[in-house]
Amino acid sequence: MGNALQQDLRGKVVLVRLPEGVPAQRDELRKFHCTGGFGCRSYTVGTLISGRWTYDGRIGAIDGTDVEAIVEDAP
Repeated sequence: MGNALQQDLRGKVVLVRLPEGVPAQRDELRKFHCTGGFGCRSYTVGTLISGRWTYDGRIGAIDGTDVEAIVEDAP
């Protein structure tokens, strides 16, 4: 199950899906740099992805099912 895209996300910057009813935000505020967690892999049972928000560098975690798209490979 890993993540919604069924791809290896370690080291990639992804766009995080907004919950229903939340007003649209600039894409820059939705970019997340994936660094680890079971959700980074497509073949794992867990869905947690750890990493950093690119707009402020804050460490955080997201659910792999909330990944909308791969934006870029991280530098």
